[in-house]
Amino acid sequence: MSSSGQGASEREAAFPAGRLFRVGGSNVVRADARLGVMTIRRAGDGGVQAWWRAADMAGDGELCGEYAGGDCAVERVRQAAGGRVHVLRPSRRTAGASHVFFWLQGAAGDDGAVIRSVDRVVAAGQGVRRLLAGLRGLREALPVRLGDVVTPEAVAPVLADARLAAALAGALPPGVAPAAAVRSPQFRQALAALSHVLEGGQAGAALAAQLGLDPRAGSSVVAFLRAIEQRRAAEDGDDQEMH
Repeated sequence: MSSSGQGASEREAAFPAGRLFRVGGSNVVRADARLGVMTIRRAGDGGVQAWWRAADMAGDGELCGEYAGGDCAVERVRQAAGGRVHVLRPSRRTAGASHVFFWLQGAAGDDGAVIRSVDRVVAAGQGVRRLLAGLRGLREALPVRLGDVVTPEAVAPVLADARLAAALAGALPPGVAPAAAVRSPQFRQALAALSHVLEGGQAGAALAAQLGLDPRAGSSVVAFLRAIEQRRAAEDGDDQEMH
């Protein structure tokens, strides 16, 4: 794959790159001069993995870093000359998480596209998890409304998924953009109605069953969102196996 990110998706980005390694316990890194391919891949459980292989090798190569829940970010190492050294690092202090240093080996003009493709992999699939993060600390007994969680800001990462945005656009009136729809009064009213159904016992269970979910997913808003997250993770895992 070229360093422009051609063929990159929300699940994987592969590009020409070499590795760099820390010298002892210092902050100094030293480059491995070999040509290689770096692959940033989202696993079925929503985590992110970084793989590297030498250009003359087949297969996935070496697993360099793994980040549970996609809790990572890529940034340029500003201290490095030339501006082509980057690091994939944990977003927070996470035990066992690695800093993966790499230097881009493709055409310099493609560097921006490569890093954007990595950003897409890291961000993809995080929409539902971010919605659920808004529920942390809330007890199951507390009533939670979809309108409190599914805000336009929280939905933005979901709309960044091209497949989901296209599916939503197909259900909207002509000329109405998904980003505008989620800010409309009609959307808020629909969320309120759905919250009411999910609090309605048998009606919520029937709705969940129609959507292919466990009927217990219709017992509350929290259970419904968690069931959607689990199904998305399972679908991602199936896609990864097919790939």
